Amino acid sequence: MPRPQRRSIDSLILGALLASLLPAVIVLSLPPTGSLAISPDSIAYLTVAGQIAAGKGLSMPTFALFGRATQAFTTWPPLFPLVLASGVAPIWVQALALGALGAVTFALFAGTLRVTPLAALLVAWACALSMPLLVDASYVWSEVLALLMAALMLWSLAGIDDSHAWWRWAMGMVSCALSIYARYAMFLLVPGLMLALWMAPLQARARRLGLVLLTPVVMAVLFTPLLVHNLVQGHHFTGAARLASGRGLASNLSDAVMAVTSAFAVARPWVTLFVVASVAALVVAVLAWLVRLRGADAGMADKPVDAAAWLARLTLVLALVYAAGMVLLRSVVRFDGLDTRLMSPAVYLLGVAICASAVAHARSPRHAAWERAVLILPFTMLMALSLHRAAVQGDEAWHAWRRTGAPEWPRKPLLVYLNIRPISVPPVHGVVLSERPMMVQFLTGWTVRQIPPGPWSDAELGDIATAARALLVSDRDSAELAARLRQRLPRASLRPLAGRQLLQWSAPGG
Repeated sequence: MPRPQRRSIDSLILGALLASLLPAVIVLSLPPTGSLAISPDSIAYLTVAGQIAAGKGLSMPTFALFGRATQAFTTWPPLFPLVLASGVAPIWVQALALGALGAVTFALFAGTLRVTPLAALLVAWACALSMPLLVDASYVWSEVLALLMAALMLWSLAGIDDSHAWWRWAMGMVSCALSIYARYAMFLLVPGLMLALWMAPLQARARRLGLVLLTPVVMAVLFTPLLVHNLVQGHHFTGAARLASGRGLASNLSDAVMAVTSAFAVARPWVTLFVVASVAALVVAVLAWLVRLRGADAGMADKPVDAAAWLARLTLVLALVYAAGMVLLRSVVRFDGLDTRLMSPAVYLLGVAICASAVAHARSPRHAAWERAVLILPFTMLMALSLHRAAVQGDEAWHAWRRTGAPEWPRKPLLVYLNIRPISVPPVHGVVLSERPMMVQFLTGWTVRQIPPGPWSDAELGDIATAARALLVSDRDSAELAARLRQRLPRASLRPLAGRQLLQWSAPGG
């Protein structure tokens, strides 16, 4: 007969495979065409990946009509385009990444917290298949890859103790750095790590303090190559000029709360239930933590309970610091609103915190069976709401994708995520000028270049007329250039196209 240890290892391997299989299959089955949805960011990722695959390095076409053809890519970090440049289809990249996230989450609970494989499997699916992560995995976006790196960081740090402190911390730092190389916003994990490590289950206060102080230093060293690259190539540490925010703190806080809570609710009564359960869970967690601190010297807590409590503290702190950091950052710098996509890391971390808290209370030796049931009820309710939300919205997205060609994931109360798809247009033999060349080139398949900045001299107009064959009129600058070119090229024709106008002309003298 096989030894118990061997059976345990086999069950862990099988559980990890199952934890990865369901998320991967769901991603693969969502789009009917086998291709993920595309957004403007997706087009940029795919364009850079094409540059890398073509041997042009980490670069972006300038789409300039005259001058250099490429420029360094710094607006987003490089890890996701590098993965896409491998040649693996984007849908498989996202399916494998979300599946791996489920497997790591399973290993976190089954391996580190020693919960039963079945319970760990349910936790892995509940955390990896939350509605925000299904949204992220449906697009060519970097969030799933970044969260996979963050999950590896959690797995490294969850087992930290006095005998495995330094190497587990070092593994966690490398994983955290990789998450930042996939998505800039993940640098907000660093202050959360510093705060959480002060509460790590280490006996020596000096060791905890050392880890806290070394964390930003090591992360700065690991992140310096990207910062230097951004500064040298893009003249900004952040990769590009970031405009000042036009929204206040209260507005961004409201968006963040709505995006996070929407992952656990499907209708207004459920929102109320979520708020009540959240408050109850937070109160219970704080009270239980205080009781545990008071009774720590009594030696009543065993290692699995300590590990679960530590994981709950770690992920809760990371979720709160990330969410607060995004609110503050969005109040200072302008970027997309704090919607489902931008808040998805907080939702995943919160899900792990909820499940770890439930495990800690379920195993607490300080409470009777009925008391443990009462304590874990709010946490169980929250994860049930999350699964309900994911199932309902996932089913709606599946049908919407087949009905309209877009997943139509909810983004805000009046907005949904759509899918940018190529459109049918007449061929243009030559260069087309546009204010948004990368987007128009993806939509039409034309060879598109950026409209040269005006004002234009007669000589410059001649050069433009010679180098290009068409102009997409979509704004004031393009309309002004079209008027100037029509004066110079009387045989140019103007035709309506997709709500815009396309000015076409033949070669001078042709």
